[in-house]
Amino acid sequence: EHELTLVFVSHDLTVVRHLCDRIAVMQSGRIVEQGGTAEVYAAPQQPYTQSLLDAVPRLPEPGQDRGTGPGQTGRPA
Repeated sequence: EHELTLVFVSHDLTVVRHLCDRIAVMQSGRIVEQGGTAEVYAAPQQPYTQSLLDAVPRLPEPGQDRGTGPGQTGRPA
């Protein structure tokens, strides 16, 4: 639309997903994967990219069991 390029560096993958059309994933200073943001999120090709996406916290779907974590009983007090 504006023929503008912006390099946006972030550790917040949720913001990246909503702000960027294309994404490049860097590991140790090297680009290990790049492509359209939707495509990289849907089907990452590199294990490092998959591990980054797996680390993004997600809220459970409505009605889905929230599970338990350390110090949690799984039931509200």
